Amino acid sequence: MTDFRAVVDEYRPPEDLTEFDIWVLWDEREKVPLAPWATGDMYRAGWGDGVVADEESRMEERPETDFETAKMFAEITPAELHQSYAFPRDDEGNPDIPATITPTILLPHYPPDPPIMQVDFDDVRDPETGAISAEVAELIRRFDAFTEVSTSGEGLHIFIRASLPGQLGKFIGDLETEGHIELYDHGRFVGATWKHVRGTPLDVPERQELVNEVVERYEDEDQKRRRTREVEERDVESVVASIRGDKSSGDYNPYYDIDIRDVADRGDFAAYRRSAPGDEWTGPHPGHGPQSSDPDKCTNFGLDVANNTWYCFLDGTGGGPLHLIAVLEGIVSCKGVDELHNDREKLLKACIAARDKYSSGLEDEDPPYKALVGVAEKAGLAMADSSSGKLGRHCWKLSRTVYDNLSAGDV
Repeated sequence: MTDFRAVVDEYRPPEDLTEFDIWVLWDEREKVPLAPWATGDMYRAGWGDGVVADEESRMEERPETDFETAKMFAEITPAELHQSYAFPRDDEGNPDIPATITPTILLPHYPPDPPIMQVDFDDVRDPETGAISAEVAELIRRFDAFTEVSTSGEGLHIFIRASLPGQLGKFIGDLETEGHIELYDHGRFVGATWKHVRGTPLDVPERQELVNEVVERYEDEDQKRRRTREVEERDVESVVASIRGDKSSGDYNPYYDIDIRDVADRGDFAAYRRSAPGDEWTGPHPGHGPQSSDPDKCTNFGLDVANNTWYCFLDGTGGGPLHLIAVLEGIVSCKGVDELHNDREKLLKACIAARDKYSSGLEDEDPPYKALVGVAEKAGLAMADSSSGKLGRHCWKLSRTVYDNLSAGDV
């Protein structure tokens, strides 16, 4: 340690973070989120696994709330809180009530752009004197952002706006003198104290270039390989080209809500459909057509416009507009229509056809999650868990960008 000091001057959560609904509570003894407004007690709150189709998708009930709500609960003494929101009991059966409760944040799985990043320094500060190394002091100076002292007093946290480069889900590196530096930009419980370090700003600025530099400075060879292994957004064209060269290989979504009449109108059905009472239309199947009757007399296919569905009377199957597109494109047969959502590549093909040939207005919409998993599989991108089809935030973003550059017939 040197004469550099990281001294606490006040308790103050940065205002830049209070605008986001990312707040929970914790008792500074165990790093788990508490959310009495959601759970009705002071037991650990569930937080999900981050596997969602996109930023707007529903997960199980989330524990986060706005800052004012978390602050209000934190200002109630834990003993008073226990009267309405019970704390867990210890091994002897007594309520395990902490001395204090502190508002803190969860770095969201799908964060704002740029994301909120926690820079976490471990084992870098003398808790008695506040002394830190020249190396850490210089990094604090360059980040020039809100900095706090950790609960142990031996660490420091800096909050900035940036994302990890490449396909890094997190970054942990050894400092050149002593201690460690860790970077997190999503899916992270933050054990914040808001014990502000004197002389550091109170804001949370954007620091992407510095993050890139820090990663390159402190990464080991394995981390470098992981960072550079995957194709980044600037290389999307090469990923698209690789997919084009390989020809062998239930939630609401706009792709499931295409008007089925638009799909039928782009098939042969438009030429000889006949009206039936109400919103039910019948006629020859727009894909395989009649089997034994004249087209103008055939009624082996029906549209239920009111429910946006179709039915093949010949095979006894049916579905929604995306299923119909898959049938019309020869991706699945009427008998095999249920294969669509069990085969990511077929779903991907159907979505691309839907966007490019059958419906306007899908260009800026996210396709179903499984279709993007299909992109990742075709491109050989590193998913968070390929066996279960979990993409992870970085892989999701890259797959989404690649999807925009694909055309019908590319997969």
